Amino acid sequence: MIYILMHHNPYIRAGSAVGVTLLVLMATSVISWALLPQGMFRVGWGTSLGKISLIQAALRIFALNLLFGVGGIVLLNQWKGVKGLAVGYYVHLLRSGIFYGLIRGTNSFTFPYSSLSDSLRGFFMVGLWEIIGLSLVCASTALLARYPTNSAGGFLGLVAFLRRPAVSMSRQEIAFLLAGVGLLGLAAVAEAVNITQST
Repeated sequence: MIYILMHHNPYIRAGSAVGVTLLVLMATSVISWALLPQGMFRVGWGTSLGKISLIQAALRIFALNLLFGVGGIVLLNQWKGVKGLAVGYYVHLLRSGIFYGLIRGTNSFTFPYSSLSDSLRGFFMVGLWEIIGLSLVCASTALLARYPTNSAGGFLGLVAFLRRPAVSMSRQEIAFLLAGVGLLGLAAVAEAVNITQST
């Protein structure tokens, strides 16, 4: 598994990152749907977004995804674990696979879906694109992981990457990174539309 997630070919990395994340998400969703009460993890932060304009809500969601999603993954992908997997993958799978699976499986969104078909429609409108976007970001920056987790060198690696990304990444990797950010932008707009229509 680590071999394909860290494969030198960015297309294999991207495909495997998307596939593994979706498998973890589906498994977590089904298990939490079967075992946990509905609405268990519901937090009302999204209702406040329904009180501002659609553009402001979308920009706020996109900024959060850039800061905590893209920024966190790129930062953590400067390090690799003992088995060689970029640390950003662990965070990505925890966030996009397990945490999102728990939210989806227990229907704990700000706007609870009234049926399974509505939930699936919501996933294909928002969640899928967000997961693919973050998977592309993670896969495209995975080979930046050159430092062990007990090294402070990753911070220097991040600075070097931010100064000259084209030196650290191939054109395909940069294209995947930009595509991932673009998908997060589209997902933010779709999520803002969902929130403003439901609150």
